[in-house]
Amino acid sequence: MNNTLIEYTGDTNRVLESTKMEAIKAKWLPGVRILVVDDSLMNLDVVEKILTNNGASVTTASSGTEAIETLKNAQDYYDVVLMDVQMPVMDGLQATAFIRQQLNIKKLPIIALTAGTLEEEKIGRLKLA
Repeated sequence: MNNTLIEYTGDTNRVLESTKMEAIKAKWLPGVRILVVDDSLMNLDVVEKILTNNGASVTTASSGTEAIETLKNAQDYYDVVLMDVQMPVMDGLQATAFIRQQLNIKKLPIIALTAGTLEEEKIGRLKLA
């Protein structure tokens, strides 16, 4: 569709700008409740801003143990968890195992996040699923 509009108007930049989600104030995640877990405060800030700008309700936790405590008090509240894989003390894999086994939360989607690119880190991410 964009190609047709571009050919018709002859103004590529104008067409592309007008079709951006920001231009129409659309939200991708209206009302979605997300728990974001990461030991990096900078990552938490960035992810929270992106998600809230897209309509999500975001809670952050800076460790696996904090995520577990948050979920103990609100098991049915969250729609999804974004879990950093590499964290000190309790990593995302351990936290996810605890959430599934000890808290018996089986249906809550937990999506693994990591900045790691080493082969052994990729294998660890697959085990989380």
